[in-house]
Amino acid sequence: MSDLIGVALTPETLRALPGEEVSAAIEVQNVGRVVDAYSVEVVGLDSAWFALERDTVPLFPGDTESVALALHIPPGGTALAGRYDIAVKVSSSVFPGEETTFHHAVHVEAVTDYTAMVRPELVTARLGEYSLFVTNTGNTEIILDLDGADPEGLCRFSFVDNPLAVAAGESRDTTALVKPRRRPFVEPSRLFDITFNLTPRHSAQRTTLNARLEALPYARKWYFPVALLVILLLAWMS
Repeated sequence: MSDLIGVALTPETLRALPGEEVSAAIEVQNVGRVVDAYSVEVVGLDSAWFALERDTVPLFPGDTESVALALHIPPGGTALAGRYDIAVKVSSSVFPGEETTFHHAVHVEAVTDYTAMVRPELVTARLGEYSLFVTNTGNTEIILDLDGADPEGLCRFSFVDNPLAVAAGESRDTTALVKPRRRPFVEPSRLFDITFNLTPRHSAQRTTLNARLEALPYARKWYFPVALLVILLLAWMS
């Protein structure tokens, strides 16, 4: 810290959302007794995240000037939510070694955003097995509570991963199993309209995915004539 250089950054708290631009002012003061030209440098932050209006400030003794600092927080999950410590370093060109470093913080706000899909949308089986795919397009981890429903309440739902945690910028999938409480004894099959609900914690962005289950019967119609034929054949053989 140099007694010849004064440095301040306003506002005192810098907060930004991903994809947002915020502005700040670096105040540089010549506290010495000679004309000086100061170099300004921002340390600790990705260079793609900010832009300085200029990096050199000439000042007469006692004068103060501002250098505009523009922060460009990248969208999506690139800028993870949290605190980023930065340092503004101002150095004298007249007195090598004389420099003042001002420490500050940039707070990137959390954004919860994701996409989800179910595959396949139609399953024909005695037990429905589906894959739920989730991509976290926000900048903080999301934890999703999963549940399912059908209008008649005749299906039971279970999930391999519940809750499902997805890190920022990543994709995950989990398996959902749907078992009808009632299946037809003989054909035709029974069709169930089902929904999968994904509810993120600490957010109201609930997602509903629609799918269908064609539940196969316990027995096919052709089972009976075949069974009768087998019985008659066994009786004839005996």
